[in-house]
Amino acid sequence: MDSVPVSLKSELEALKKSPGYISSTRDRQMKVHTTHTSQFLGLSPSSGAWPTANYGEDIIIGLVDTGIWPESESFSDEGMTEVPSRWKGKV
Repeated sequence: MDSVPVSLKSELEALKKSPGYISSTRDRQMKVHTTHTSQFLGLSPSSGAWPTANYGEDIIIGLVDTGIWPESESFSDEGMTEVPSRWKGKV
């Protein structure tokens, strides 16, 4: 079992007593930053999919970030050339 949502303190206390319990972490509420989302996505307020979809009315987009594993083979730079000395880390 990876995770179990609990909403009552009594549920958490019962979970803590179960075999295999390791730890618990309280979720943090995050503030949504959507001020510039439309610009970032390149959406036009006058034409295209955005106005056709009523500017996202009643649309929810969810993202589950499970983290990354830098040791994964997909992050390997084996076979890549060295970074040119003129590169200063900006695109």
